[in-house]
Amino acid sequence: MMILGQPCKHVYNIDNLSRVGQTTFVKRFYVEFGRSVRRQRERDDLGLSQEALAKRVGLSRTSITNIEKGRQQIPLHALYTFADALGVDPTSLLPDKKSLTAERKRVTIDLNELPEDLAEFVDRIASKES
Repeated sequence: MMILGQPCKHVYNIDNLSRVGQTTFVKRFYVEFGRSVRRQRERDDLGLSQEALAKRVGLSRTSITNIEKGRQQIPLHALYTFADALGVDPTSLLPDKKSLTAERKRVTIDLNELPEDLAEFVDRIASKES
């Protein structure tokens, strides 16, 4: 594809979060939350086992394992229960938003190297995103 006699290249920013959807963001949130729970549980001054934490929060040891691995989600109100059981502020268990947001990638596409129908499609999509 040519514009004013020049080869056309699009520089296109891809936002992984919008491409993959919220599911990846939510999964990452609970994985990071689980890591925080485990880190707090294993602190030197606390040193709780999964079983002991489970008793404090009213769940099974298996649930604690799954929460720490990010496989099980907790209701929002349970954040306070976990924080109390671990002796920390609830916000200390929440992941940093920066660690959850997908990085934007910059991709350069030479439309002249694509089949004409695909080049037109990419040009149309990239023009909408700009």
